[in-house]
Amino acid sequence: MSRSSESGYSSDECQIRSPSNIVIKKDARKFARSYAVVDEIMKSANGVIYNGIDLKTRRPVVIKQIPRNVIGQYFNVNGRMCPSEIYYHFMAFEKSPNFVAKPLAWFEKRSSFVVVMDKFENGIDLFEFSQTYGAINEEAAKVIFHQIVKCSQNMLELCTEI
Repeated sequence: MSRSSESGYSSDECQIRSPSNIVIKKDARKFARSYAVVDEIMKSANGVIYNGIDLKTRRPVVIKQIPRNVIGQYFNVNGRMCPSEIYYHFMAFEKSPNFVAKPLAWFEKRSSFVVVMDKFENGIDLFEFSQTYGAINEEAAKVIFHQIVKCSQNMLELCTEI
């Protein structure tokens, strides 16, 4: 039982650790043993994306940190509550492995969730592509939009299954 002061405040220091805190600590150790953040790629309202490295294989990875306050829905995955964005990423890869970066693992933190993904070799996003190569010609646009449509069709198929 936690002690409370006259004001009604009770410290959580006296409370027994919840399973969530145990999971968070376990995930922190597992992440630290497996991956390292190299540098920040970009920051948005929906999270921060980093370049990283898989410490065992030395392969580059992408690490996305998603704040808890932007998560609207969770799914129960093997007894753990998984944010919808991470859940759908795993499902999208399953449906479109040629178009979606492979998610390798996900971790829970106190204020966020982290998903680690394979980094496509020589892969860049559309913004970086246009900054590097200028305007996209019609042939390249056809290929890119075909990939977007195919992936979208697969995701629509997935959403109707759920």
